[in-house]
Amino acid sequence: MTEITLLTQQDCGYCEHAKQVLARVGKDHPITVTEIDITGEEGRMLAARAGVVFAPGLLVDGRPFGYGRISERRLRRTLQRLAAGPELNRRLPKCTSCCTCSPRWAARSAWEP
Repeated sequence: MTEITLLTQQDCGYCEHAKQVLARVGKDHPITVTEIDITGEEGRMLAARAGVVFAPGLLVDGRPFGYGRISERRLRRTLQRLAAGPELNRRLPKCTSCCTCSPRWAARSAWEP
């Protein structure tokens, strides 16, 4: 089962969108979702470590996935790669197709590939 951490805040339209995306994706993939308030101490710490600039922030198995408007298509592809096995899992941190995985973003991140 894949652990999803969702960093949210009150009155956040993108947070509601992320919850809807996770509900749809959860019907097709085995995931568990932990929602954490980004304004709390734990949320601020996770956001800083993951490079999340604003809510919602999403971590997949503890790895930064993205923040802001969450792409359902990209999340589904990521979960399919995770389900496929460890040889594809190694590729996840090296994604360069989006702004949150670009080399410039990775240089600011405290996460190891």
